[in-house]
Amino acid sequence: MERDKAQLQEVAAKLAAKYGITVRIDGEPSTPYPNVPRTLTLRDLIELYRDDARSPYHGLKHNSRASYKAIIGLIEREHGAQPIADLNAAILQEWYEKWKAGNKAAMARAKMVMLRGLFNFGFATFADEHCARLFGIVSSMSIEVPKARTQQLTREQANLIRMKAHEKERDSIALAQAFQTECGLLQKDVIGEWLPVGEPGISDVISNGLKWVRGIRWEEIDENLILDHQPSGKGKIELKKAPMVMEELERVKAKNGGKLPNSGPIVVSEWDDLPWTAPEFRRWWRLIADACGIPKTIRSADSRIRSANEKTEAKMKFPNKSEGPF
Repeated sequence: MERDKAQLQEVAAKLAAKYGITVRIDGEPSTPYPNVPRTLTLRDLIELYRDDARSPYHGLKHNSRASYKAIIGLIEREHGAQPIADLNAAILQEWYEKWKAGNKAAMARAKMVMLRGLFNFGFATFADEHCARLFGIVSSMSIEVPKARTQQLTREQANLIRMKAHEKERDSIALAQAFQTECGLLQKDVIGEWLPVGEPGISDVISNGLKWVRGIRWEEIDENLILDHQPSGKGKIELKKAPMVMEELERVKAKNGGKLPNSGPIVVSEWDDLPWTAPEFRRWWRLIADACGIPKTIRSADSRIRSANEKTEAKMKFPNKSEGPF
């Protein structure tokens, strides 16, 4: 009996060291966690995940936080009032089947991964036994892996978009299309992204409390027309081997006294001479693509021609039980 008691006390000491609490040998905490309701609902857990300083949520990049927030919001609206203690494998399976109905396997998977992360956080941070149990359940569930996208914008379609963009006086979209198609760059590399000024990263383009980062810049093109855009990881790109890009650069020269600009973002909106926001760029790209008769199943992101290795990596990126930061 004394030996068993000593072993239990050793376990309690380890829990105290790891989680910062004092545990009696009967398993009940001597003092409850601050700010943690005794009857924890899914909404309570979500609020803790968003607000607690120890949450991995705060270590995410801005765009990832926005994506997580959106997915968490969907879960909270549907099931926020659900007590954690009442959840079981059957209920979670029912949620998953409902979420993936109507060809929505990707969103269903995202929600299940988010739930797993929430339960992992609840156990790791607050030693909640129900979160530990539910984390194990979700981890053992068979979650469908969405089929990899196989859509690809052809060169002919890219040229149609460029022509139509010029017709609609959206030369910047034609320029972006050329870089995406022939340089293998992500849309984020071409148009960049806007982040709150408090986020990491230095920028000389600031507007309305936001700063522009990552996008290609004129000073990254040297006198031999070689683009060296470090964030892309592509290395140096010889633009002379990219006919679409060369055609678009000639148009830029014609508007700029026969030469290319010396500095600043390459792709800027005709509205305000500032880089496009991603939603507005995609909206205009879709309008132009529709005018060209390009199927709605093809997106701007499908402009980049990927290598066979990249396609293989994309399929392997999110294996069934280890995707995400959880």
